[in-house]
Order: sequence, then C-alpha cells, then structure tokens
Amino acid sequence: MIAHIVLFRPKAGLSQDQLRSFARSIKATIEGSEGLRRGTVGRAVAINAGYARHLDNSTYPFAAVLEFESADALVKYLVKPAHQTLGRLFWEYCDGTVVTEFESEELGNVDADWFLM
Repeated sequence: MIAHIVLFRPKAGLSQDQLRSFARSIKATIEGSEGLRRGTVGRAVAINAGYARHLDNSTYPFAAVLEFESADALVKYLVKPAHQTLGRLFWEYCDGTVVTEFESEELGNVDADWFLM
C-alpha cells in the first residue's frame, strides 16, 4: 500500500467561504478516486501523553492521508485533471504544504527487517 500524506497550512486572511470552497474541492477530488483504499482528512490536535513532548501543531494544522492500493494507483490519481486543479488551489490557498509518500504494510505482515534499508 502507498500512503500519500499532505500536511498543509491555509493562508491567513482567507474568508470562511474560501476555506469552505477549498475543503469541498479537497473532498470532491479525493472521493471516488480509483485505487483509493482509504482517505482521511483532519485537524491537528494537542494530546497530553503525561510526559514532555515537542509539538508544533501550528506549523501544519491540517492533514490529508490517502492510502492507495499501489504506486500505479497513486500516479493515476496524481495525473488526473481534478488533482491538477486541486494542486493549483493548494498554491492559491496555502502558505505551507508538505507532501510525502510511504510504502506501508499491515503491522501483522512485517518483521523487524522492515526498518533495514
């Protein structure tokens, strides 16, 4: 499985209508994407674990995590015109974005060698 992870910070000063429009665009682009196993979006939260932790949830207060069946399925999603349009909206509406991908396995399917390069 390939996880496509997007952390982002909308620009200050956007109106609520602009933020809603952006959120609807994210949802519409993700929903129904071929090869998508799971898609989640969310807002950063501060969790009190009972010990000191360095947290900076203000840097990227929002995230989208999309899990695709394969790298090919992710590429098909990334080159879709709807995703290209969404990419332009990220440039327009965000002043900070981090995008990364991870190949992942269910925990029960791996041994300690998963960490070896």
